[in-house]
Amino acid sequence: MSLSISSWKSLGHIAASINASERTIFAMLTGYFYDAGGADHGFTVVAGWVSTVERWRIFADQWEQMLAAFQIPWFDMKTLSHFKEVYTDWKQQPEIKNEFQSAACRVIASSAAVGFASIVPHDAFARVNAVYRAKEYFGNEYALAGLTCCIKMRKWARKQESPQPLEIVFDDGTAKRGKLTEAMLKARFAEPIFRSPLPKPDRPPNVVQLQAADFLAYEVRKVQKDDPEKTRSIEDHRISLRKLAWIDADWGAYSEENLMHLCEGIGVEKRSK
Repeated sequence: MSLSISSWKSLGHIAASINASERTIFAMLTGYFYDAGGADHGFTVVAGWVSTVERWRIFADQWEQMLAAFQIPWFDMKTLSHFKEVYTDWKQQPEIKNEFQSAACRVIASSAAVGFASIVPHDAFARVNAVYRAKEYFGNEYALAGLTCCIKMRKWARKQESPQPLEIVFDDGTAKRGKLTEAMLKARFAEPIFRSPLPKPDRPPNVVQLQAADFLAYEVRKVQKDDPEKTRSIEDHRISLRKLAWIDADWGAYSEENLMHLCEGIGVEKRSK
């Protein structure tokens, strides 16, 4: 798949920068992923961050302190972008939004080891599905994007000599999570965990790490919408994206050719003519 976005920040130097003694910090890795886009956008994004249990614990403390400093109870990128609910007053003070996003990027950068994102264009998926039984195999665009992030995470973890299995958490707000579970089990992952990034009644406690994944998913969605051909340099994008791009990451979008090769490579059955 295309990795033009990830050319802004190479993943390759991570392994070289971690010596043998430091590799022990990767003993327990957890990934938190969020989805964005959808049929109305013409593509689906799944994106998120991976780090150790201990670093995620530190993140949670720092994130809660940051929210308290800005006098907001939680973070939701879509709500913030429209200045709704707890962000209503910020519409008249856009500098507060900018300060908050800069602070959020700093907290994420201090704890996240690596970020992953996968974009699946719906038209490309549909054309490939007309040739291969892609929908039957992967389930849908969301499941493919989510599974791709999991595979990226597993490959990266192996390079860090991290023991398996991995813990992988997704936002529970999507209606298509059953297909993701099927795809992950087929690929021999543990069953994914679904949690809410925001407080909800009669639900398990919210997971603030998913709020950081929401931040990344929104920014990747914005790039895909505004610059689908990836012709703009990183300097021409939002400052929040530029700050996140300094964190080691592997972000990429499938093309129709990529999807064809994927189906061929893993033996997805062709449709009868």
